Amino acid sequence: MDEQTAWNCFEHTGNISDYLIYSQCKHSNEERQMREGADADRDQRPDHQGEFRG
Repeated sequence: MDEQTAWNCFEHTGNISDYLIYSQCKHSNEERQMREGADADRDQRPDHQGEFRG
């Protein structure tokens, strides 16, 4: 379930269990975004001019 759908379910029902599902989805998304950002930073090589072939 995605974060928006989980929020809509919680908003509709008001159940604590639905909020916990939403919270779990949100936390998972934040962790994935942090990992992807760290991978992008690590993979960047601003000094790289391309492959040198003599």
